[in-house]
Amino acid sequence: MSFALIVLLTLLISLADLTSAWLFSSDPDHLGIELIRFSREGLMVVLAAWGLRAAHRSGASFMFAVLYAGVIGGYAVLASDDLELRVVIASAAKLSLPIVLVAAGYGSLETPRRLGLYTLILAAIAGASTAFGAWDVGQTQFWTETLQYGHYLNGVKGIISGFDSYYVLPFNFFGYEGERRAGGLVAAPLAQGSMVAIGAMLGFAVLQRKAFWLALGVLLVGMIGVWQSGTRGAMLILLIAVPVFLVLSGRGGTMARNLVMLAALIAGTYQTLQFVYSYSANFEDGSTIGHFEALQRNLEELGDVAIVGPGIGASGSVAADEGLEMAGGGEGSIFAIAYQIGVPGAVIFLCYYAAILRKTLQARRLGGATGDIASAVFALGIGIITTLISSDHIFSLSGMGIFWIVLGGIVAQADRAKAVRP
Repeated sequence: MSFALIVLLTLLISLADLTSAWLFSSDPDHLGIELIRFSREGLMVVLAAWGLRAAHRSGASFMFAVLYAGVIGGYAVLASDDLELRVVIASAAKLSLPIVLVAAGYGSLETPRRLGLYTLILAAIAGASTAFGAWDVGQTQFWTETLQYGHYLNGVKGIISGFDSYYVLPFNFFGYEGERRAGGLVAAPLAQGSMVAIGAMLGFAVLQRKAFWLALGVLLVGMIGVWQSGTRGAMLILLIAVPVFLVLSGRGGTMARNLVMLAALIAGTYQTLQFVYSYSANFEDGSTIGHFEALQRNLEELGDVAIVGPGIGASGSVAADEGLEMAGGGEGSIFAIAYQIGVPGAVIFLCYYAAILRKTLQARRLGGATGDIASAVFALGIGIITTLISSDHIFSLSGMGIFWIVLGGIVAQADRAKAVRP
């Protein structure tokens, strides 16, 4: 039953905004909008609670998760009276998202068969989202007229800033030189890039020993999807994760094949990567300038939160969506933590992240498809470290939710193997 529920949760995560916007366009007060949101959040809580029944076996990772959740809870209780309660709750939920989803995956993907099947489902969703993105990137009127997407984000999700004034779409729907970026099934280019990169990488991992050419096709389709989304953070994740995985999984006679594949991918993508690097390094787009200035401010003001943070809701994507004045520079998930619950809270999260990545290395020893999935999750985890200072990707439910769920499944495999080992 828990496996069926985690698949349902994944579908809700992937399709919630697209479906809700469609309902909104027909009736702004449609009951289905709230039903989708409450079903998704309710499933997360139920599955996380189910996973916690045995999570104590995870040792250090469980200890750091409890400590991190406790700090968030303490700051939430002491939140400023000037902030609306919904902002405090939403901000605390965002900070807690990784540990909640890891717990959900821990309880639902505890067997190799479930983990392998779930990974294939993620690869299929990533492929479908890439196909939809290839269509939607040339259909701006679908978002503006059919779905009235900007009005949905404003009226239902309460996002009041960051919109293009002409199309009434989020700025991130448009990239370098105003080109449209694919929103995909998740209806958000930034989330689309991360979700497709993760799904394609995991799909390649689980298929590459049984059906190499199919696996390669899954990875190439994913690379196209990431490019269509225009998400440089997701491009960087893949750029790091693919070589790391090919090295880690090169057991036996596959190492030579993996090295040839890596050389071919580098040669095939060199010009594209050179173009992206050029306009990013030369500050030819406003986004790069914004990220750089935010990083400068984050580092300059870090001393202000070295011991105690200003409180839940003082930074992060929820505060940004509400148009509130924020502490720090406003970019980077590790800074979003520090500028709410202080540097000690951010350090606890980093310890938690390091502890669960260590579990993936332990799970690699299991071999077979599970070992390859563990290698892919570790490789993705290394790539995702780059986003800690550049974006709030790790707190994106639609973009990164599947990563945390699979990570929870890998931790469960490692703990299960340790428990039965003589």
